Amino acid sequence: NPVTIGEFYNGSDWMYVYAFAPLVILLTIRFLESNKIQVLYGLTIALLIGVSHSNIWILFWTIIYPISIIMAVGLVASQKRRTKKILLKTVWLIFFIFVGLLLLLPALDFLFQIKDDSFNEVTINSYLSDIKYIYKSATPLRLIRIAGNAGSPMDLLGFNDDTWWTLFGFVIPIITIPPLIKYKRNKYLRALALILIITFLFMYLTYLGYTEVLFTKFYYLFSLRNPKYLMYSYCFAISIFFGLGISKIINKTNIIKTFLILSVILISL
Repeated sequence: NPVTIGEFYNGSDWMYVYAFAPLVILLTIRFLESNKIQVLYGLTIALLIGVSHSNIWILFWTIIYPISIIMAVGLVASQKRRTKKILLKTVWLIFFIFVGLLLLLPALDFLFQIKDDSFNEVTINSYLSDIKYIYKSATPLRLIRIAGNAGSPMDLLGFNDDTWWTLFGFVIPIITIPPLIKYKRNKYLRALALILIITFLFMYLTYLGYTEVLFTKFYYLFSLRNPKYLMYSYCFAISIFFGLGISKIINKTNIIKTFLILSVILISL
């Protein structure tokens, strides 16, 4: 997808954080769904967070952000008889996340040194200018094909252009949307759908200029002046529903049709 291709083009040295994120999300769900408090799952989550020694904002938006929503949905959607058990598991999970963050204290130290007065008018205006430029391509049609970041190599590589070959990118939402609408019974799929929708709306509303007041009120949001970190969670949520859609197609079509469909999908990727 354009997000990952852009990161490879940049030669990013934090790609392993992206690799760890799906595993941490899976372990989070296993932890919440297991009959007991699985210490092994929790320690593995803590370890994966602890070894993700990179830009702290990547860790936050690719791991902490999605698992926080998953924990919240898991708690809200739990049956009354299981609410106390899920609440206890959530507290334990937060503890293991905190243990993982303790391993990252050298990387976290600068966060405690940030003060409101360090964001003077010149800095804020510079960041807002960056946001206007980077989000200028985040139209709905580009976002649904996982493009629209003008501050990423995807812009240089042509993914933000509206040309004939970028039309293949619409294969992804065409396959993703049906299961996104249909799979409502599974609470964790609902959590992923919520991640997808929140992220999409944030990027689109930033493109429209409606989120400027949030950036000026909450300075830590300036970590999203380039949405590439946030777009990873967006891509991950899309990939799950995309996979469900592919599974449905394979189960309902014959071998020849499946081969032709997968060929088109391969081209679109």
